[in-house]
Amino acid sequence: MNPRTKRPYGLSHLAFYDGASGGNGETPVPEPAALGLLGMGLLGLASVARRRRKA
Repeated sequence: MNPRTKRPYGLSHLAFYDGASGGNGETPVPEPAALGLLGMGLLGLASVARRRRKA
């Protein structure tokens, strides 16, 4: 609890900085890996939906 306001503490935001990315704050993501992750996620969601329909 915050002793001044008597309210619980909260978290407003987080910021992570990495100097290896060139200073612009963006990390390049290889397209084949990003597309593969998207595809695997969609397959996972489809399999969960299919299992729920069977039950």
